[in-house]
Amino acid sequence: MNAGELLVASGLDRPEIRVRLQPVWPESIPVKVFPHWVDILLPTWIEAMTTPSAIWVRARSLALGGKRLGRLILHELVHARQWREHGVIGFLRHYLSDYLRARIRGRQKHRAAYRSISLEAEAYGICASFLPDSRGRGDTTG
Repeated sequence: MNAGELLVASGLDRPEIRVRLQPVWPESIPVKVFPHWVDILLPTWIEAMTTPSAIWVRARSLALGGKRLGRLILHELVHARQWREHGVIGFLRHYLSDYLRARIRGRQKHRAAYRSISLEAEAYGICASFLPDSRGRGDTTG
């Protein structure tokens, strides 16, 4: 399956969303289930993760379907666009430096440091602009 199919199924496939995702075409992004060994190793609060080539989702998150899954996929599609904009090294440098800066300098706990990552803030902001009752992916995600 691909991210475009999941956006359609969730009712979130709208032209204004696609404009915010450009140059990423959701149909070109495969959505894969984490292998079992990764599912076991990842902290339980991580529902999905985007790599340059795919969106990886927990099987339990895919099973939810509906708007919640759509929000999760939209959030991850923003990350897919960010990977394209910054490149692999740039994305990882930006993401990790924001997180570590918040943890070390600000002495913030994980949750606050995660929320202070500018790439995450952008993804949550875009989700919230299209789904005002939501905080993007919800409070149970990484």
